[in-house]
Amino acid sequence: MINPNRFLGSLSLIKIFTFAILLILSFTVISFKDQAGNKLPIIKKHFIGEAFGGGIVFYVDSTEKHGLIVSNEDISVKAKWGYSDTVLHANAKNIGAGKSNTEIITKTLTDSTLAAGLCTHYKVDKFNDWHLPSKKELELIYDNLKTKNLGNLADAYYWSSSETDFNNAWLVDFKSGIPVEQNTVTTAHVRAIREF
Repeated sequence: MINPNRFLGSLSLIKIFTFAILLILSFTVISFKDQAGNKLPIIKKHFIGEAFGGGIVFYVDSTEKHGLIVSNEDISVKAKWGYSDTVLHANAKNIGAGKSNTEIITKTLTDSTLAAGLCTHYKVDKFNDWHLPSKKELELIYDNLKTKNLGNLADAYYWSSSETDFNNAWLVDFKSGIPVEQNTVTTAHVRAIREF
């Protein structure tokens, strides 16, 4: 014979268990809201090779939230860097220097057919904040993308925004990865980059 008290006791345990689960779930939902009750954004972490922000990610900082993106295409295969006998002092080579170098270059060289000008006029979807990569940024594009067959990069010379003197700037040979100083009137490939 079934004992009704035993059935009611197990029913109570089921209710308690269900209540506990609902309490945990509601706490989890509340924990993803700020004090005003607004949902907090989930911060996405980025990775090298990710299609994002109008191009492909080639550098990610230690937070994995910020980095650099290169355009999906060459924006020129025959662009000059600038003109001979023009010293601009756009000579920074490190990561993050491409933007300031490009600003220095385009203040004097306003020709939009030159490497830096092509980058500043480049637009993909809503993204129009592109610039010419520095020497180190260009080397990272080679190391992190080209060597892994990512980014559809040619076996060609690509311009950096890093000037060496009044006649020369840095190129990187994307067949070997070797940086080369070259006269600024030489024509080479151009890829634009942007920060995120």
